[in-house]
Amino acid sequence: MTFSPDGKLLATACDDKTARLWNTNLDDMLQQLCTGPGRNLSPSEWRRYVGDLTWQPTCESWTTPPGGVWLDYHLKPSRPTT
Repeated sequence: MTFSPDGKLLATACDDKTARLWNTNLDDMLQQLCTGPGRNLSPSEWRRYVGDLTWQPTCESWTTPPGGVWLDYHLKPSRPTT
């Protein structure tokens, strides 16, 4: 595990031969977490995805259209590197 020189990315490697890059910007993480469910994360969801940081609303300024979910960002699946 190592951070990029600017501290914005974290690289991890696992015994299953996968390597991943993680964005360490909390604001970016919160936007991505809000985009999926289109609502604030519950405290238990927050702990699962964010860890020990104090819970805060993730989607304060987001409004969902009636009968639907508004998405403005799609997460790309990570792919293992060999």
